[in-house]
Amino acid sequence: MGAYSIDLDPARLSPEFYEVLTGEQLELPDQPSIAVLPFQNMSGDPEQEYFADGITEDVITALSHINGLIVMARNSTFAYKGRSVDVRQVGRELGVRFVLEGSVRKAGQRVRITGQLIECQTGSHLWADRYDRQIEDIFTVQDEITREISISLAVNLTHGQELRLWADQAPNFEAWDLMMRGISEQYKFTKEGNLSAIQLYRKAVELDPENLSFRTGLGWALQAGARLGFHQDPKASTDEAQSICDALLAMKNVPADVYALQGYIFTNESRFDEAKAFCNEAIERQPSVSLSHAMLAIAYNSCGEFEESLNSMRKAIRLSPYSPDWYFSHLGDAYRGLGQLEQARTVYRHLETRLPGTLLCQIRLAAIHADLDDTENATKAVDAVLSIDPQFSVQTYTGHMVYKTEALRKFWADAMLKAGLPE
Repeated sequence: MGAYSIDLDPARLSPEFYEVLTGEQLELPDQPSIAVLPFQNMSGDPEQEYFADGITEDVITALSHINGLIVMARNSTFAYKGRSVDVRQVGRELGVRFVLEGSVRKAGQRVRITGQLIECQTGSHLWADRYDRQIEDIFTVQDEITREISISLAVNLTHGQELRLWADQAPNFEAWDLMMRGISEQYKFTKEGNLSAIQLYRKAVELDPENLSFRTGLGWALQAGARLGFHQDPKASTDEAQSICDALLAMKNVPADVYALQGYIFTNESRFDEAKAFCNEAIERQPSVSLSHAMLAIAYNSCGEFEESLNSMRKAIRLSPYSPDWYFSHLGDAYRGLGQLEQARTVYRHLETRLPGTLLCQIRLAAIHADLDDTENATKAVDAVLSIDPQFSVQTYTGHMVYKTEALRKFWADAMLKAGLPE
């Protein structure tokens, strides 16, 4: 049995540990690849932190629409927030060729944005510029920055036409400001943060109901809150998220993340074929979005198609080496479904370094230790589950799980019972 010396910093997934978890090497892709580091807030006002984060978020989103360009997900690049880093190290850790870094200084009704594009292996600067604008021109500034980067990376635009990364008219600035604050709240992954994000998204939609991003963000927050048990009436939240999807899908030029959201909703409603179809449509429209691949993996796991799930989760983590914690629950589930039990346990143990005091983690550890006849560790995991939820019941828990067949439900229930969890 191999031995590893691995950095288990919860925020960091090193190239070596990436290979241990996924069975693949983290290599530089042949096509252009970029990581957008969080823009620094130079305003001297902590309250403006979300503004700088919002600029970063929008540039990431815009770049991810460029065909042939791999863009690291927000979760990966924001792991470097507030840190002084060497771009060479960033390139190695994320497996990208280029890094964009910059700063935002907002004062009154004016904003200054600086940006520089760096080649990771050599550390050489390929492009740099500074933009001083009135605040109402902020979206034009973002547009200019993104176009400059795409030219520097020699990206071939579809059909030879100029790529339109932004709407013809910039959205209401106050609404955009609310949206950025909502994103900041949503990424806290708490009940309070989720409910606050929903309120902020609602206000943004009221101010600018035609902006698709605002409405899609509200849909994700509603469905995530329903799935995570944050809402008193989860069905009402899901119904509203579905209503948002229905309205957006009826429009032209629908963003890819709307299709991913629809796939997520359908999986939770056991409409698996439709879920996979919508996730695949999202990927076809925007291949570099990590979340779409993760949503597809969830649908595959729910159907018992574990090889397909594993492949999708590997792609998701490749696009986001600093992945959301929950990615590893589904990666481990795919390994467990394939009978690769030691690999599954390695992944679940990594999940424990990130989410130790959660049912998401401890239930899986109890099951995998039972699978491997590791009674001592199974008992420890059972004790952890019952300390989190003294009323835990295998029947109740598995009754809420979404699976295509009863055999898949039994696959989990039997392992939990074997571990010693109460029926």
